[in-house]
Amino acid sequence: MTEAGLDKDSFQIIRNMKLEAMEKGFEIEVIGLNDFEKEKDKIVRESMEFINEEFEKKKNNYNMQKKIERSSKINSLRLEKMNQRNVLMEKLIVDTKEVLRSRICLPNNRQYQDLMKKLILQGMIKLMEPVVRLIVRKEDVAIVEKMIPEIEKHYKELMKKETDRDYETKLSVEQDKFMDKDNQKCGGVILTSENTKIVCLNSVDTRLELAYEELLPQVRSNLFPSLKQKKCIYEEKCQKK
Repeated sequence: MTEAGLDKDSFQIIRNMKLEAMEKGFEIEVIGLNDFEKEKDKIVRESMEFINEEFEKKKNNYNMQKKIERSSKINSLRLEKMNQRNVLMEKLIVDTKEVLRSRICLPNNRQYQDLMKKLILQGMIKLMEPVVRLIVRKEDVAIVEKMIPEIEKHYKELMKKETDRDYETKLSVEQDKFMDKDNQKCGGVILTSENTKIVCLNSVDTRLELAYEELLPQVRSNLFPSLKQKKCIYEEKCQKK
């Protein structure tokens, strides 16, 4: 083999080696790019998943906080409404007592006089004592003294009719002791036994408060109807029209 032939073979070998190196380098570059893209996609996907998870957490926390705030606000409004209703209910009984005191429970009012007779008679039946003392308002002393004979007679007749036995009670009105004007403004009567050990409070204020407690659900329903009740009331008004 001549020197020229050796040079030609060497050149060819070198050329093939360069081509193979270039191909290998290109292959490595392609593989690297593919690995890079895969790793980039993985990082992007994991980052997006993390961001989505964080977003969902924050959204859930935000929604939960809003629900808590809304619930707290509703409870606060409900309590405020209940307090306002209680204030109105208390005002109702105060106003009712004032109307009774100023317009109805007057000594010269026939309705009040009839009520006093019934209150005294009821207290006598509860006590069933031979002697009963009556404590009334100062302004009621005169009218109560006038009705004592009638009440004693009525009591005797009623007890005879109901028990077929003779019962008799003597009534007397206290002249130096009167009902507390601060707590018993509307009148009525306090009955005591002769030794004052047995007491029957039968004042108008007390009877009003008892009636108020018994009718409280009905009063609340009438003053503060539910949506269903409002709808029924509205429908009834429409039908009447």
